[in-house]
Amino acid sequence: MTWQDTSGMKVLLVDDTPANLDVLNKTLSEENYEIALASNGKQALKTAEYFQPDLIMLDIMMPDMDGYETSEKLKNNLKTQDIPIIFITARSSLDDIVKGFDMGCVDYIVKPFQQTEVMARVRTHLQLQAAKQSLIQLNQQKKRLLGIAAHDIRGPLSGILANLELLHDPDLHLPDGQQSECIQTAYTTTNQLLTLVNDLLDASVIETGELRLQMTEENLKDILVHR
Repeated sequence: MTWQDTSGMKVLLVDDTPANLDVLNKTLSEENYEIALASNGKQALKTAEYFQPDLIMLDIMMPDMDGYETSEKLKNNLKTQDIPIIFITARSSLDDIVKGFDMGCVDYIVKPFQQTEVMARVRTHLQLQAAKQSLIQLNQQKKRLLGIAAHDIRGPLSGILANLELLHDPDLHLPDGQQSECIQTAYTTTNQLLTLVNDLLDASVIETGELRLQMTEENLKDILVHR
């Protein structure tokens, strides 16, 4: 799934009014999202922890635990703190909206809402979340690649250093043949390292989409002979 494609992503809807949940559920189900429902704050906390939604749509005016308290508890839980929250509520004063953003919400929708507006905002925030997740995965892949590269580079560098130390040691009088062998080994290993570094750079260019291919005419027989 690319970051532009949000189908199949998870959305948790939290509202104490069944009619509101029903409307939101029907609206968002048209976009092929995986939907979970919660009718109060306590249920929302439990559902968010095991369902792990990509987005939470949270009502503010709920009994026992309102949306603000629910949001605060979600943000204080390591398992749910990074899930974006959209407040969707009838409270429309500027103070309420500012408080919502201060509580960490990414958007604020006032009831009664337009279904097309809700769909557009949800889609936008899911795309942002998907892009964020893609960046996290990319960084993890780069860390693994760097770990592999460091391992692959360490061995050849140690070999080059060992040969150079033999050549540089004034107490050793290596025969000309052994000196040439050390130099040739260091030269060959250096070329191998250069090839590895170039491969890493090429992979980076391909990954960023900046690789530009140039078409040239070649003699297939010459290519096969050189191989």
